[in-house]
Amino acid sequence: MGPGWRDRFAEFDTRAAAAASVGQVHRAVWPDGRRVAVKLMYPGARAAVASDLEHLHRLAPLAKVFAPDLDTRAVTDAFAECIGAELDYADEAATQRIFASAFAGDPDFHIPAVVDQQGDVLVTEWLDGTPLQRVIASGDPAERTRVGLLVARFVMSSFAKTGLLYTDPHPGNFRVLPDGRLGVLDFGACSPFPAHFPDLVADIGEAALNGADADLEAALRRHEFVRPEREFDIAALVTMVAPILDLYRRPDAHLTPAWLRSQVRRATDPSLSNVARHLTTRPEYAPIGRTILAATGVLCQLGVHGPLSAELTAPLPDLAAAVHRCRDREASAATVVALRPATDASTAATPVTTASSGPSTSRG
Repeated sequence: MGPGWRDRFAEFDTRAAAAASVGQVHRAVWPDGRRVAVKLMYPGARAAVASDLEHLHRLAPLAKVFAPDLDTRAVTDAFAECIGAELDYADEAATQRIFASAFAGDPDFHIPAVVDQQGDVLVTEWLDGTPLQRVIASGDPAERTRVGLLVARFVMSSFAKTGLLYTDPHPGNFRVLPDGRLGVLDFGACSPFPAHFPDLVADIGEAALNGADADLEAALRRHEFVRPEREFDIAALVTMVAPILDLYRRPDAHLTPAWLRSQVRRATDPSLSNVARHLTTRPEYAPIGRTILAATGVLCQLGVHGPLSAELTAPLPDLAAAVHRCRDREASAATVVALRPATDASTAATPVTTASSGPSTSRG
């Protein structure tokens, strides 16, 4: 901002109000009286991040232990590009302006306005509120659930409103405002959302929730999550993802750190029998994977216990329709069972024959 940078502010607190891996934030007052947050990048941050990413590239081949079919180099490159974008404050300012415009007047969210940006300095409106870490530590269960559902709603609505995915949903980037809205900070890690991804999700979701095992395997191969030449144990995958599908099949979900640890252990088990090792993905989906993991971690820390499925499917109407078909079918099946007349012991012992020549593989 030049040698006379102090003259740009009515007040400037030289003590850092917050710090992160590549920069720190100072409180200040803009000449028009607005309280502002001044984000400064650390000198040498770019070189440090470049060094870290170089180490990451060197370690990438080790990921073959967990995912032998994955193009680890390409996925690592995509991840590194996403991380590197966080060092561009001009791009971050432009992205924050997009979000602030898209969410202007929103009853649930507030995005602070960008006031100025010069080089490695970003000035935005100051945002008062309760840090999400405090809600995690001491909020009552109802408030933790309410805030967690808002986090899910923001992440899911971000791509629908802006065409960009908010890929850094960790607790330090959220504030609960006095009026109950969720304030969102830090827009350095936002990625373009693939336009075809909602159709992909709907296709796989329909197969997983309402189809047979063969339908799910076909959908995974169709969208390049399984290599064409790979033999794949789809039944093992169905067993593995059952707890995740339950988040959609049930109106309410309860997420906890223990639940997340269990899913991560199962997915990253290096045993040769682990079916997850035979999945792959396109590099362009790396930011989506990062977002899912980070957001799920926040929801589990909050212990969300509520209608999560409604938030996850709100911007994905085709997936929502698949979920409703699944629930309607299961409700109808439960009603049939409830209305079925009781049988005597001799009838119950008699096997029932059907036209099927083998066990059903439909999940219902």
